[in-house]
Amino acid sequence: MKQLLKRGLIIAVGLLAAGCAAGEKNQTPASTELTVAPYTLSEKEEELISKTGVSHIEFFTLDGTLKKGEDIQYTIVLYEKGKFKQNMLFSYGEQENKFKDKLISFGMRAADGDKQAITLLEGSPDGLSSTEFSHKATGWTFSSLIHEKVTLKKNKPLYLAGWAGTSKNTMRSLNSEHGELPEGLKEMEVALLYKIEWTDAE
Repeated sequence: MKQLLKRGLIIAVGLLAAGCAAGEKNQTPASTELTVAPYTLSEKEEELISKTGVSHIEFFTLDGTLKKGEDIQYTIVLYEKGKFKQNMLFSYGEQENKFKDKLISFGMRAADGDKQAITLLEGSPDGLSSTEFSHKATGWTFSSLIHEKVTLKKNKPLYLAGWAGTSKNTMRSLNSEHGELPEGLKEMEVALLYKIEWTDAE
């Protein structure tokens, strides 16, 4: 009888251990703190980019973990006189859920043969997207909208960089403390903002 109880106990412990191991394998990673920080280019990197025809570009690093059923959306948004007009570029659907110093970027270069058009460039961990944008601006500004590491909050957009243009003689620059919508956006004739947002998967 003692021998039978001993064998039964060993089998029960073995099944329990196997069940725990299987449970651990099936668990999806939990979300961690997702952060974005400005990436400062080295002199060599700046020199290399200068050979590509890209006139202005801002890089950022993305760190953290998404759990199953979550996404990060990358969007270049067009505003006119402070009002949303349309998404110029939009991408989402991560092929990976863990980010360690992953580079993302927003940049532009002059469109071929057209002085009043620019090619917008949006770099995500999964690749590079581009589109052309025509404008009537005679003067413009381009700047980063975050200056230190910022923690993402779910379903709250984070604006990382922006371009604003004017047909007048003067304009204010785009400013933001921690990635919120820039101050004075209503005064801008036209503005393009690069934002990311941590969301549930669509």
